[in-house]
Amino acid sequence: MTEENVFLYIRGHNLYALCCQIGKKVCDHLLTQERGRLELAGEREKITALFNQTKRFEDILNNYIRFESYPEIIKIKEDLEVYAGIGQ
Repeated sequence: MTEENVFLYIRGHNLYALCCQIGKKVCDHLLTQERGRLELAGEREKITALFNQTKRFEDILNNYIRFESYPEIIKIKEDLEVYAGIGQ
């Protein structure tokens, strides 16, 4: 375990839930700020458009998770291929 890979030793679902919780709070805060700014400017149509275009944080996060890019995952895959006789 190193500082760079310690997150791999946390239960994945717990780490994912924590990231989603923090990310959602940040997004909600930013949306609230933008809504307030638009309300002050009298931009009601833009407020509607803003909230219609908003995507769930979880959906965005899932688009950026790339498990196959971690050295530990690559090593497991290579070990399985050797064990199964694939790629020799």
